[in-house]
Amino acid sequence: MQPPVRRQREWIWLVALVLLVSLHFDWLPGLNRGPRHDTYSTYAEGKKAFYLVSRDRGYDVSRSQKRLPVLIDSLGTSQYAAATLCLLGPARYPTEGEWGRIMEWVNGGGSLMVAARSGRGGQKLEFSIPGLDVGVKPNTSEFETTKVKTPTMTEGQFIWQSDGMIETPDTSEIEILVETNGTLQAIGMPHGSGYVVVVASDFIFSNQSLAWSDYSNAELAIRLLDSADTGGGITIDESLNASGTPKVVGLMLEPFLWPVTVQLLIALLLFAWWRSRQFGAVLPRSVKARHNIVDHTDTLGMLYFQSGSGAAPLKSYLKQLESELRLSSAKGAEERTLAPIAARMGKSVAAIRKVFSRARQYAESGHLDRKTAGRIIHRLSLIRYAMKQPAKDSAKSHATDDE
Repeated sequence: MQPPVRRQREWIWLVALVLLVSLHFDWLPGLNRGPRHDTYSTYAEGKKAFYLVSRDRGYDVSRSQKRLPVLIDSLGTSQYAAATLCLLGPARYPTEGEWGRIMEWVNGGGSLMVAARSGRGGQKLEFSIPGLDVGVKPNTSEFETTKVKTPTMTEGQFIWQSDGMIETPDTSEIEILVETNGTLQAIGMPHGSGYVVVVASDFIFSNQSLAWSDYSNAELAIRLLDSADTGGGITIDESLNASGTPKVVGLMLEPFLWPVTVQLLIALLLFAWWRSRQFGAVLPRSVKARHNIVDHTDTLGMLYFQSGSGAAPLKSYLKQLESELRLSSAKGAEERTLAPIAARMGKSVAAIRKVFSRARQYAESGHLDRKTAGRIIHRLSLIRYAMKQPAKDSAKSHATDDE
């Protein structure tokens, strides 16, 4: 049976897992997972209400996250003939190349409605449409007025917010759709076989605008859409909002990647749970602890001590020392090999030979007590130590030996 504390921890893990799974149902209203002004946003400046109202009115409206060149290619097919493309206050305006593709498509029969963004967050307001000599420029000051002049509606309580105005040198082919304070706020004009509607502010399409008073603003927004709609389907572009919004960590909070983000968080939680608990009984260590060379030497010395034999370690040490000195191969040159060592030790070569001779004699004996073996090994170690020391008079010693 699990202890109470452990059971409580398991409940905490379970609650955390349920909360993460519930994030799939989008119940966090304060979590901004995209631009605040697109057709997915429920903020005041968002345009989700406009999208829903258009769909409820029976329009064939859709949203697209495709890149503009790809979207234009799909709109150019016979299935989407005479379609309408809407750019409603995008986070960035099309590039020169994208404008070229759009206007080529409009010239072939497409319909375009573009609304300027309302200069939010210090973003650039003005833009111009290549080939039309028409664009939106900043007004002297931002204004809000209820005096809206529009031929599309004869009555209603309107409110219009804008910090821009439409400028065009030629007004002969322009249809004025909205005019306030003596400035053009929405116009329509033909281009080739297509039609273009330009709006100086995207406020009219916002959630805040559509909820105004007697919903006259909502009706006006639909009338502006009617001016551009040709009955071939309406596509609201969201790729400019997605690519124009700064992304760092917020990329994982985008609607498209949000399910993947939740799955990664769930996987991370399950991994943490797995690494924080024990499954089954504790297993014995599969690899035994390794002993170092000192342990090995101590064990070998203990075996020699218990056996009472000192001849074996003496014989091994003597053999190793003779191998280092190469006495077995030197033979006639033994004098020259031992002379420098004897000089460093302050002894004669004969004394060094006597140590080796006695060591060989004891090593060949059948039984040798530990005390004697230790004494002989100590003397041999002194010879080995002298062998390792640098030869101060080696050149002189070699010269004497040669003579």
